[in-house]
Amino acid sequence: MRRLKGNYQAYIVAVLLVFVVVAVYWRILGYEFLFDDAQYIQTNVHLHRGLSAGAVKWCFTAFYAANWHPITWMSHMLDCQLFGLDAGRHHIQNLLFHTINTILLFGLLLRLTGSVWKSGFVAALFGVHPLHVESVAWVSERKDVLSALFGMLAILAYVRYALRPGIKTYIPIFIFFAIGLMAKPMIVTLPFVLLLLDYWPLNRWKFANFPSIIMSRGGIKSLVLEKIPLFCLSAISCFITYLAQEAGGTTRVMNSLPLNVRLANALVSYVSYILKAIWPQRLAVFYPHSEDSLPTWEVIISAFVLFCLTVIILRAMRKYPYLGVGWLWYLGTLVPVIGLVQVGSQAMADRYTYIPLIGIFILIAWGIPDVAGCSKAKIGRCELGEEKAPLRFLFLSSVLPFVGIAALIAFIIASWVQVGYWRNPVTLFGRTVAVTKDNFIAHFNLALALAEKERHAEAIPHYEVALKLRPMDADAHQALADSLVKDGRTDEAVAHYYECLRLRPNDAKVHCILADVLADLGRTDEAIANYREAIRIEPDFAEALTNLGVLLVSQSRVEEGIAHYLKAMRIDPHLPNLHYNLGIAFAKLGKFDDAIRELELAIKEKPDDIEARRRLVGVLFVKCQYAAVWKQVHELQKLGVNLPENFLRMLSAKMPEP
Repeated sequence: MRRLKGNYQAYIVAVLLVFVVVAVYWRILGYEFLFDDAQYIQTNVHLHRGLSAGAVKWCFTAFYAANWHPITWMSHMLDCQLFGLDAGRHHIQNLLFHTINTILLFGLLLRLTGSVWKSGFVAALFGVHPLHVESVAWVSERKDVLSALFGMLAILAYVRYALRPGIKTYIPIFIFFAIGLMAKPMIVTLPFVLLLLDYWPLNRWKFANFPSIIMSRGGIKSLVLEKIPLFCLSAISCFITYLAQEAGGTTRVMNSLPLNVRLANALVSYVSYILKAIWPQRLAVFYPHSEDSLPTWEVIISAFVLFCLTVIILRAMRKYPYLGVGWLWYLGTLVPVIGLVQVGSQAMADRYTYIPLIGIFILIAWGIPDVAGCSKAKIGRCELGEEKAPLRFLFLSSVLPFVGIAALIAFIIASWVQVGYWRNPVTLFGRTVAVTKDNFIAHFNLALALAEKERHAEAIPHYEVALKLRPMDADAHQALADSLVKDGRTDEAVAHYYECLRLRPNDAKVHCILADVLADLGRTDEAIANYREAIRIEPDFAEALTNLGVLLVSQSRVEEGIAHYLKAMRIDPHLPNLHYNLGIAFAKLGKFDDAIRELELAIKEKPDDIEARRRLVGVLFVKCQYAAVWKQVHELQKLGVNLPENFLRMLSAKMPEP
């Protein structure tokens, strides 16, 4: 009956976990792609082809986006095959995996410890904590939820192996771990986690005194040796990851930051993650690296706090083994992303806590009740004469569940609010700008998001702030110039285009854009010079050739313009308006037959091109092809365009309307 009751409670907890997690996150079904999603999914043509032999080969051989995670790519590839680019359905897959992870964590801890409510509490914290919103609400972080999924399956397989050691029970650990690493190398520390679980709750370390284990070469040696294949997998994954990030240029930041700066940031980040876990406020998608500007006092205090906590917890580890396991889980699993090897320009990231915080949650769920003296064992051990002690224990044991429930409710509300910020790029980066300072990435991406929605007047101030933070950023100068043009401030835009070209002189596209703006401003000589420079940098730049041709024709340098048109046509015969422009140029030279041919080709490509039909009417009239003129007149009338009455009377005099 007791076993049945325990199972019944476990089923209730599992159902509640699913309900709460889905309730917090269901809104992401209507959310947009964000930030890196464009590179990862929207413009990644390899994913759009769906799963195939060639596509799977690409997944395993490409270092795309400075990453090697073939399992994650195949997951996104399957989504694209099933759902296309429907962002909501891609988001729902993340939620599905996160929900599964929550249940797996509950089942894992329940099997390891037999405690339904403590296991459920840890799983609930994992499922609804605001720091985990980034891993779920951001499609590109599919790698987080996938690697955690296979990491937990590997641990479950390890529990089975610990009960019945053998090759057959070891192979699933190896397979799940390998798949997890191919989803994201974040779980490279899993062999160390398994060693911690050997200590508690598996009790495979056959020692009574923890400090003596450090010096021992006995049983601990065999526990390490059995994990050598897993350590080898970790080493291979680290090597491949380094090659991928080196190929993508993301490790260059590491070379620019001294070791002492990276170490200081790591110490502060360890403490910051704990503070955000306890009080999750001012969460952001990007935390800028302070580089060498971290206050010395902050680094010293962080180091002191970490040292004191580590000493206290390790000293208590013999009596409360879960304290040490939880703390070392947290410290160890954060090592790959704590910034000692700096990748990218962030100081820390909420998504990095997806697995490490499990350790803190274990520490809280098992540690607080026992340290406070609320366990049944402690109450039972109290002497009958000590009336105050049992009353205090009973009081605390009654209050703590309500405190835990209140904490969960607070985290659910905070996560609900945090999920709302991930609706679209404007809300996400607007929030990031509000809760961080000197954040170039946030201001720049908020400006890009506003510009994409044609809100250029709102975007411009954020571009300007971004440039104050990074005056030498060519992309920011170009983006600001683009918005200034759209906002009608073309004179200001020209200065930023020139600054962009000073920083990135061989950008043919920017030369062409600048030339277009200069031509509109009537600065013809400068425009021609920039078109020519764009063509010098990129001789096959068909758009620049065409635009230069238009400008030359407008300056009565018609034959020179036609030469550029013809060269552009050889490069890209389907370039928009190319036949139309050629038709106009030939007409100016009096080559009416050539003009008619090109204008007819323009109309064939774009039947509703009213201006091309108007021009064709004029050329046909000059050539006295009145029947063809009437045909174009009727086509224009179908498009809702009526030519002037005096022209129609003149045409009727030449040839009556058929």
